[in-house]
Amino acid sequence: MKEITIVGLGPGDYKQLSLKALEIIKSAETLVLRTEKHPVADRIKE
Repeated sequence: MKEITIVGLGPGDYKQLSLKALEIIKSAETLVLRTEKHPVADRIKE
């Protein structure tokens, strides 16, 4: 069974992401961003 996890990116500074949020993002098999206009989006793409 597939699982969907929703993670908030916070107010916009990459340094303000929680360690748990980073862990979830880095381990995601598939990652979907609601918007690319968030300041953290470019950093996540790397």
